[in-house]
Amino acid sequence: MIISSDFEGDSNDVLKDIQHDLWFHALAEIDGKVSSSCQYIFFVARSELVKNINACPLLFEYDLEDINEINNLDSIDHRILQYFHDQIASYYRWLIKDEVSPRFFNDKVLYKKYLINNWIGYLIIEINSLIFSNLDIAENIVDSVYFANEKKGYESEALLNNTLISLYHDDYFEAVNRYRLKRN
Repeated sequence: MIISSDFEGDSNDVLKDIQHDLWFHALAEIDGKVSSSCQYIFFVARSELVKNINACPLLFEYDLEDINEINNLDSIDHRILQYFHDQIASYYRWLIKDEVSPRFFNDKVLYKKYLINNWIGYLIIEINSLIFSNLDIAENIVDSVYFANEKKGYESEALLNNTLISLYHDDYFEAVNRYRLKRN
């Protein structure tokens, strides 16, 4: 994750650091494998896509070899999904920007745990909501990774980002664009 301020009032640096750290570091260990935010996004998308391919194979352009290769992808280049994640992270900060700080704000350890738990909870719900309500998102996540550094991969990344623009509030993107214009 690239740490930056994306809108006026985007000043919770502790939260940005947490979002950055969890992008690379473990959210959980499952079956002896560590899962970061990046891997979680990909693994959920892959699981949903493969389930749907197996249910209705004629609706997808993947052959058996593709499916096997996709299923065997255990590590991915985090940079492919970074912008997608960064937009979700920024949108979360925008959603909570007016939230009153908890009473234990000055207890740095407790406050950090509070932020970690809330961010992970939001991220899991948001990723599941995005993927399970729109199979195209799952397919574009998988395609952007599977076809990395190829035209189809780049097109899938662009489609992912355009999908977020269409799903997230206009107010958020207006705030981001206003802030970018002000900075330049």
